[in-house]
Amino acid sequence: MKHDFIQLDICDDSNTPKYKQIIDSIIWSIRDGKLKSGDKLPSINQLSFDYYLSRDTVEKAYRYLCNQKIIQSIKRRGYYILDDSTSEELKILLLVNDFNSEKKTIYNEMIQKLSSQATIDYCDYSLFKKIIKHNLDGYQYYVIMPGFESQQQEELNDILREINSEKLILLDTKADQLANCKGGMYQDFKEDIYNALVEASSLLRKYEKLILIFPEDKANTYPADILAGFKRFCGFNQFKYEIYNNASCIDPKQYKKSAFVVLEEEDLVTIIKNIQISKMKLAKDTGILSYNDTALKEVLAEGISVITADFAKMGQVAADMILGQVSGLVKNDFHFMSRASL
Repeated sequence: MKHDFIQLDICDDSNTPKYKQIIDSIIWSIRDGKLKSGDKLPSINQLSFDYYLSRDTVEKAYRYLCNQKIIQSIKRRGYYILDDSTSEELKILLLVNDFNSEKKTIYNEMIQKLSSQATIDYCDYSLFKKIIKHNLDGYQYYVIMPGFESQQQEELNDILREINSEKLILLDTKADQLANCKGGMYQDFKEDIYNALVEASSLLRKYEKLILIFPEDKANTYPADILAGFKRFCGFNQFKYEIYNNASCIDPKQYKKSAFVVLEEEDLVTIIKNIQISKMKLAKDTGILSYNDTALKEVLAEGISVITADFAKMGQVAADMILGQVSGLVKNDFHFMSRASL
């Protein structure tokens, strides 16, 4: 049985209140196996002395942990770890802008990887705000995938500052947005689309022109770097190109000998319908290259070629970060997958 000493991670410069830092440190120590059932914690006075904390701060942290049945107070003996089930029952909140098939892949991979060690809740933005306001300590980790509308994104950036950085994992964002978090998985959107198009270039060469459907009203979902990477590819590789905001404004006559790079599924459906109406043949008269893979794209029109991030890997890496097996910033894979549409 351990007595009277634990190593706490207390940061004077953190925006997180010190009583919450005590709580988090003890919970993380239990999860990492450094504290086990029956281990004795330092007294309130001892912890106050060792870490230059007020007695009230330590008492508040211990009271919370007692209420959560993580520790127990035994009269005249002190505070003890009640059990180490915390290490197997992490509570994780997943916030995404839209729970579509890609986000479900992330969620399912996290569930599979964490198995019985955690419960994972997912929520929309309005519920997330309420949780942060009223139950910030209710989750050990927050896994956030940005990409909200401009006003919400600005508000979200402010809200994320309220979360202890050691609890925060960000996915599918730029590297420079990952400074204040435990870890994250980032994309280099400009380089990713450029390199993926280079992979596809031998199939794209049979078309006279590339047409990018880039929805400018979804700048947080599709950063401008995607547009820049596409233009860079066309310039360096001498492809003629055009750019439209949506597929509905394109005359189907322009489809002939053109290949489309499509970001939104709604535009993908419009293009496929127009191809069918015009009696053209995919991969012969016109081609389609879609952004981000889904199970539907594997079978739609006998298979839609994609340039895609690895969403399964996002979920796996997020789980590994929670388990302490991976840390820091991880670059996500992005590649070309050839199917019948090119």
